Amino acid sequence: MHRVIISGIGVEIPEPTITNEELVASFNAWVDLENARRQDTGEPPLPKSDSDFIVHASGVRTRHVIEREGILDPTRMAPRIPARPDDALSLEAEFGIASAKKALDHAGLQPSDID
Repeated sequence: MHRVIISGIGVEIPEPTITNEELVASFNAWVDLENARRQDTGEPPLPKSDSDFIVHASGVRTRHVIEREGILDPTRMAPRIPARPDDALSLEAEFGIASAKKALDHAGLQPSDID
């Protein structure tokens, strides 16, 4: 029977970040657009947010993201990640590989050292 040992860890985190203030500015711009639309339909207006609410609700002050511009665009509010062909490595797999390489380095191992 083989003995399993965790001898290294690795994590890959995207560099770009978004602060609560940036996220709230984008969200509140969307709320303004949505409330203008709602005014014509008789729907109740949506409340705006603030960074204190996010910290209170989640404890999060800054988040790492793949792509900032699409997320901060109040008409989109989602990252712009280009489509890839089916035979191309996925973005998630790229992060997995980078994390695995860091774990191997942390353990002082080479890929060939793994059974």
